[in-house]
Amino acid sequence: MKRNFTLFSLIGFGALSIASASVALSLRGATDVKPNAVYGAVATDGTDYDSFRLMGTSGSFTPDSANKKITYSGSWADNYLVTDQFDTRAGDYSFKTHVSRSDWTAPTSGDNGIGFVLYVNNDNYVDFFLKWTNVCSNSIAEAVFKVRSRGEDGNYASALLPSGAYAGRGEYVDVWSDGSNWGTSVDGANINLRTGSTITPALGFDMTLHVNRVTYADRLADVIYLQIDGYALDGTTPLTVYSPRYAVDCLTNPEGEDSAIAERKYQLGFNGYSNDSTELSDIVFTDKNTVTEDVEITRYGTVPTSYSVADNKITVDNDNFCDSFMMTDLAYAATDSFDIEVAVSGTGDNTEDNSAGFTYYFDDENYFTFYFKWDGTLATVAVASLLPKVDGTDGAFIDRWTDNGYTKDSEEYLYNNVNTIRSETELTIASGFKMGLKKVREDSADVFRIRITGADTTGVIHTWYAPELSIDSYVSLSGNPKIGLYAYNAGPVTFSNMKVDGKPANVSLSVRELARAFTSDYMKMSEVSTSDGSDTGACRGETGYYAAAKAAWNKLDADARTLFLSDSEFSDAKARLLAWATANNEVLDTDANTLGSNYFPLFNNASESNNTFVVVAAIAATAIATLAIVGFALKKKKHN
Repeated sequence: MKRNFTLFSLIGFGALSIASASVALSLRGATDVKPNAVYGAVATDGTDYDSFRLMGTSGSFTPDSANKKITYSGSWADNYLVTDQFDTRAGDYSFKTHVSRSDWTAPTSGDNGIGFVLYVNNDNYVDFFLKWTNVCSNSIAEAVFKVRSRGEDGNYASALLPSGAYAGRGEYVDVWSDGSNWGTSVDGANINLRTGSTITPALGFDMTLHVNRVTYADRLADVIYLQIDGYALDGTTPLTVYSPRYAVDCLTNPEGEDSAIAERKYQLGFNGYSNDSTELSDIVFTDKNTVTEDVEITRYGTVPTSYSVADNKITVDNDNFCDSFMMTDLAYAATDSFDIEVAVSGTGDNTEDNSAGFTYYFDDENYFTFYFKWDGTLATVAVASLLPKVDGTDGAFIDRWTDNGYTKDSEEYLYNNVNTIRSETELTIASGFKMGLKKVREDSADVFRIRITGADTTGVIHTWYAPELSIDSYVSLSGNPKIGLYAYNAGPVTFSNMKVDGKPANVSLSVRELARAFTSDYMKMSEVSTSDGSDTGACRGETGYYAAAKAAWNKLDADARTLFLSDSEFSDAKARLLAWATANNEVLDTDANTLGSNYFPLFNNASESNNTFVVVAAIAATAIATLAIVGFALKKKKHN
């Protein structure tokens, strides 16, 4: 038995030696499971309760972001609680809130109300609100649909929509609750709310504004209706009801038939009267078309002091003037309009030349930087400066000083809304703000407008718009310009809550940045020279560098591995990685682009390939010879 054990052990060793070479060869063609990317994250953007503001001369409100609610007291036809944070250009959207007031009682005379407003300015808006009166103590008496256009109630053109589901329009449309107006389905018209529901602020209910953009007879129009989630007459059984639908074109065609503005962004919010301290909570805006926009970020230009992308935030510390950008991959045609918005935060104060803004970038020879800048004297932003480069030559600065032509809360000039930013704010990067850049192609020029949104010295959020800036230098260029972010001389600056044409962006590193991050973190390019020719332990990866690099490499996004191996930017790092692998008797699987010890050693040339084959053949021959010798010895001993 002992002889047999020895013989079988030797046979097993020889077979294993041969099989090891076979397995190593077969595994070169194996496909690994695709690893997950190790960088980037997706965040969900929510309602900013602090960004609401009052338009009008009376009323009050108290935002409570921690508890996701606003306490609002309004007055009849004299104030609106609005925000510009939602992209009303989406066309198809809904806007929902929960309404409650614990001390509410039905009016014994007169009425009170709460509802929605679609607000352009004091002369152009649409109201749709619920009203309670003394004739109905348990539910709404009616809803009121009201239009104000060009400074007059009811002054708007018919949308020319067909009859049927769309009700007629007048100065006021009374949607009475005791007739055949409301339904338990859209256009249902089958319930009397006074005898079939309990809808009051005391009990609480949800109200939702639905808006759908339609085109009819070459006219744009918005179809608007309400959804109420309250209770049946017993006050406990949930009940959902819908108002009729109403179509108007005053928001999309503000001057009549030939004035369609598909890109018009109006503000959205609430109106109320005689309903003090009403709580509006869990406010949700839903774009029914597109929820999010995926955006990849790549560093362009001179390398900044530091930069990172994580948790849907971009952080950069840059001291390179107008020469280092965090570029998005947004693909716009040169003639396209766009609107980019982002929140800005950090430690930068009003120190001279602290800057944050955007770049509009065709190539290294043709781009501009448009940025807000502080001057070290003013407590708030001093200027928005644009520095163009055309055909490789820097142009002259174009400045939009904040004491000259900035409008508040509207792109249009209105009474008393001009040149208030310096007297009303102390906006810095440290205080935080939002900034936006909008572009529209008009005739033979591009019209750009930059804006900044933040709190005034009383804590109320406003938006200030710089005067428009028309540029014709880039209209003749073809291709797709890129839009990027820029910070300068302000320490680490964080850009977050990016919105692309009103859609929240999911921000992540681009494939190139993933490859750059791997190179920076693991290839030790600045620590170990690639040109000294020394055969040190570090050059051979014996210091633990290779083990760490291999683990990270095999987890890296597959497209990033492909770029790393093929792009000249990474040629030195690639050579080092492959040299480390060879020094550690490991190879690159050229199918999966992963590293591993189970692969045949990497052949750098034909001679090395032949030498390796000789080694394998020698191992096999040694195993066979060993078997022959053992067999001869056993046979000889048996005969003895």
